[in-house]
Amino acid sequence: MTTDKGLRLAEQSLRAWQNGNILLWAAIPCTGGSTWQRVNEHLYKERGDQTALKRLGQLRRTAEVLRVNFEKLSKIVSAKGGIVAVEWPAHCMYWKLPAVVSFVEKYKMSEEYINGCA
Repeated sequence: MTTDKGLRLAEQSLRAWQNGNILLWAAIPCTGGSTWQRVNEHLYKERGDQTALKRLGQLRRTAEVLRVNFEKLSKIVSAKGGIVAVEWPAHCMYWKLPAVVSFVEKYKMSEEYINGCA
């Protein structure tokens, strides 16, 4: 889902699906947006650790590519009457991104709390 080829394959598969019985579930890595990464980011900046900041930036850029591509697929699923869902920890900073807030509102998503580790 981070390449044009992967996105095209997913789009083709969804377009070929014959009915609205589709659940598109996003489990985009939350690593760059986790609570601890906010703490780490502060420490990296304080220490001047450019390598760690670069790695954190790459995690966030990858998550953004996946989010944008998920949104493209969501349009196809929604047009077919399917359902879209997003899974992230409750305090992941990605939930507060304006694009994510708009996405949640657009698809009239509701919050559900699940203890995925249990």
